Amino acid sequence: ALTKANDLTGHLMGFAREKQATAEAMDVTAQLQNLGPLLRILVPKGVALRVEPHFEPVLIRSSSSQFDHVIVNLVSNAKDATPQGGTIRIICKVSGKPEAQEAVIEVSDTGIGMAPEMIGKVFDPFFTTKSPGKGTGLGLSSVKSVLDAVQGRLEIESVPGSGSTFRIHLPVLNEAWAAGSAHP
Repeated sequence: ALTKANDLTGHLMGFAREKQATAEAMDVTAQLQNLGPLLRILVPKGVALRVEPHFEPVLIRSSSSQFDHVIVNLVSNAKDATPQGGTIRIICKVSGKPEAQEAVIEVSDTGIGMAPEMIGKVFDPFFTTKSPGKGTGLGLSSVKSVLDAVQGRLEIESVPGSGSTFRIHLPVLNEAWAAGSAHP
């Protein structure tokens, strides 16, 4: 777990230096399974973590470090939103027509939630809902940059006092692209 944490820190520092990771075919199911032990370290004992990857491989175009950055950032925010304990759940589904499927990864929490006027600001650089010294306001801004680079998008649902759900949509690759013979 410490080695994985060290590797992830290196990946995140590379991202902070605007190091461009090479997008490749990546299996979301396997990546979530691999990331699970590290996420459990990030979450305090009073918070239950449920990681529910898809039941079969789901290929997207991303680097593992970019994907890890997105998930770790969302889980870290969910952890901060559940100071009295609760549940963080990560699930992966596939939706859409066979020719235009999307991987939908939901990171939800049973925490404090956000007021509607906050949701529109969370991607602004340096905007934070955390108290001074607790957050930089760069996390969700960097998440949006990563998702934009791989033609993904993020939706947010939140109810004050009832938690939040961050829903990531990423195009699923067809087999020809994953094999290297075609590109979207």
